[in-house]
Amino acid sequence: MRIEIAHYYDNIKTPGELVAVFLVIPAEFRNQLIEKYGKKFEELIPDATTLFKILDKVNAEGRKMLCENITLDNVLKNAEEVRALTMRLFSGSDKIMILGKLNLSRLITNAKELSEILEWLDEKGKEYLLKHVDLKKLIRNVNDFCQVARHLGGVEEIKLIKSNKKILKQGITGEETLIMTLNALSLSGDLFLVDLPFIKKLQISKHRCANYLPKK
Repeated sequence: MRIEIAHYYDNIKTPGELVAVFLVIPAEFRNQLIEKYGKKFEELIPDATTLFKILDKVNAEGRKMLCENITLDNVLKNAEEVRALTMRLFSGSDKIMILGKLNLSRLITNAKELSEILEWLDEKGKEYLLKHVDLKKLIRNVNDFCQVARHLGGVEEIKLIKSNKKILKQGITGEETLIMTLNALSLSGDLFLVDLPFIKKLQISKHRCANYLPKK
């Protein structure tokens, strides 16, 4: 079968022909094609559309191998394509691997894009991503903060609050903005936030806001 695989590869000249091969070659041999020729696919995978068509035809192992063998930073052009790729990978370690091959600061330009990628990562993946983007540029107001915070918890959530105290102090001006922020946080984040001095000074209905805190 390896001779047949070589025959398939020798006849591939365009991205469309590469995709077509993965449509016709038996599923059990698709990983062999990637294993043998993956590094040569670089020039045949010019964009995310081509990459995703191939990834959708192979299993988890094949997806990992293909992502390892090509320069993803040349293929992916924006945060939506990063999100679409993280959706197609199954293990947390594979997702961290692809994030490590990307210039994340170039690809992720706002809090909404960051939050949409965080949604598809496990805790280690979230920690890795947050370390490799410029949060000061992405989080500019309370709405941005809430978009990111709703996908976090534990240590990362508390770190996000601590590093954005100035934005929170400027943006949380009363009941409405406080409740919006509480709704984006977990219990530990809620309790940490309401204990901050500037929150305690707000003239708000403590009873009403308490209703938005999860029960201990």
